[in-house]
Amino acid sequence: MNPHGRKVGQGILSPQCLPFHHSPDAAKLLPESTPGRRQCQDGSLDTSASPTIIDSPPAMPPGGSSALTETAQPIRADEFQAAASPGRVRLLCDVVGMLPANLAFWTGRPWRNVPEARPESFGAFLGINVTAGADGQTDDYVLERILELGIRQVRIDLGDAATARNALRLARSISEAGLRVVCHMVQSPELAARTSAAELAPWKAFCESVAGELGGAAEAMEAGSAPNRHRWSGHTAAGYVETARAVFEAARSAGIEAWAPNVSDFEPFYSVGLLAALASAGLVPDRHSVNLFVDRAGTPEAVDAHAFPFRADLHGKARLLAAAGRHFGCASTVSTFAYWTLDTAGRGRRRYVDEDAYARLAVRYLAIAACCGWLDRAYWGQMVGHAKGLIDDGTTLRPRPPVAHHSFVLHGEVGNYRARPGFEAIRRMTARLGPLRPGGLVREDGVWRCEFTSDDEMWTVAWSPDGERKTPAALLEGAEAVEDIFGRATPRDDAAGLRPSPLFFRTNASARSGAASGPGE
Repeated sequence: MNPHGRKVGQGILSPQCLPFHHSPDAAKLLPESTPGRRQCQDGSLDTSASPTIIDSPPAMPPGGSSALTETAQPIRADEFQAAASPGRVRLLCDVVGMLPANLAFWTGRPWRNVPEARPESFGAFLGINVTAGADGQTDDYVLERILELGIRQVRIDLGDAATARNALRLARSISEAGLRVVCHMVQSPELAARTSAAELAPWKAFCESVAGELGGAAEAMEAGSAPNRHRWSGHTAAGYVETARAVFEAARSAGIEAWAPNVSDFEPFYSVGLLAALASAGLVPDRHSVNLFVDRAGTPEAVDAHAFPFRADLHGKARLLAAAGRHFGCASTVSTFAYWTLDTAGRGRRRYVDEDAYARLAVRYLAIAACCGWLDRAYWGQMVGHAKGLIDDGTTLRPRPPVAHHSFVLHGEVGNYRARPGFEAIRRMTARLGPLRPGGLVREDGVWRCEFTSDDEMWTVAWSPDGERKTPAALLEGAEAVEDIFGRATPRDDAAGLRPSPLFFRTNASARSGAASGPGE
């Protein structure tokens, strides 16, 4: 019996190593006719009705030792917030505790001399976030779409007692296909702020079980989720360090990498503070992980006014975060999650975009991230989802907390899934650029250019984020072919002007440009 009074079946991942991670918005996953699901006048859901039993997890596939069975109940939003929020006093203590490390970092200004470290190829740079379904048939669909995208790096969330078995099954299938797998270890908000060995014993055992089952089939384990978003995760700084300790010990016992701290958005105060806390505890991550969103700025090229006093665009944000990682001994910095939210309900909100804009922004984000010289890898996500995904799951579900924190359940029916324009844009991008090495990033006269090269081929991705601008003469004259983001040939006359939707120019070697400019310029 777990702390919520729910029965848990026996299996390889037994109750003592599977802390149940409930969904705070479980009622939103219920059909309209389900008892206990009521709609408020403002359109929100009233989950105050008596608990309603929803779907039980499926039994393990043949070959597993036994099934994990659990009856999950909707959790009221106020209950989740109470469980997840560490309290204002604790949060204030965290901020005060992070001040010395931040003062030392910012007065030293290490970002001035951080060396560039571009990935060996665009194919080695791009990753995707996926979620497991309830059965092997869904796994087949997910794996087929990953391979169709041409992506070789995959990240998957683990932490829910009812779905961990599904995630492990999918992770093994992905690894057997020759792809790299990162296990994102998500702790329940009830445990996130706890620090005693006794309280964290179930979490430690869970991490050891995952590492033991996957072993070398995983490339890395990432510790925790969005510790700077206390209302989602429940983490305090001290609690996060202990969360990470269990992950680091399990990962290193299995001979795989440990990543942290998964700070969400661009909040370098927390990145520096948590990296310093981990280093003080002897837990230096192999890679510094962040969820490097830029959607609140509108576009990847825009300076983020919300990040005062740093005022940086995607290029500048990546440079500052890479400097933080290097300062605390991390080999590289990885963005593990980013997307734009789709305006599926026609709400017209500033940060929501339509499907075509989503495709354009994804290509621009990934081109800048690959060529900036500060990120070793970037994972796009979610691959399948109603409001975020490259593939529409055919539902109307918008779960909270956001999938940046976790996504344990793949919703909808495979037969209703639909690839959006963003899927095709990224597939075409990977097909063209996969084996090429990211090169220079040039910003000049309102035009952005990102270059990808090999010994005998070069592609330049070019666009103007602020309306039509003239294509640089050298780029246009040296082009042997021009294509749009979907692989359609573009006549030379149409390519004379650049717009927000990028064009891909296959150019000769003499058209190569200079190095990237500085952050936030």
